[in-house]
Amino acid sequence: MAATRALTITDVYERFVKGKKIPEADWDYKIIPENLTALKEKYNIKIDPNTIIPEDKELINNLFQAGLEMLVNTGFYCQDLGRVLGVTEEEVWEGIRRAPKHLILGE
Repeated sequence: MAATRALTITDVYERFVKGKKIPEADWDYKIIPENLTALKEKYNIKIDPNTIIPEDKELINNLFQAGLEMLVNTGFYCQDLGRVLGVTEEEVWEGIRRAPKHLILGE
């Protein structure tokens, strides 16, 4: 995977302003459910309602892959603008790579 530069706040703003305009109801009741259903089927995801945190390694991997694909294919929705910001898989991985490794809460 080739290195990519991190998205800046300016990049995010510009992508939202130029992003595809979608009514919020379409996002909530059409786009998200359709994409989730397709990925659930593609990755054969079956969740046991009695298991809060899955331990099956294949299921964990499938959940991660489906989540990554969902983010790349669907993007982020901005309610204020009614627009979608798209990201590439490389940008997601770069964000993960640059994320803080530790979080301190309180002193």
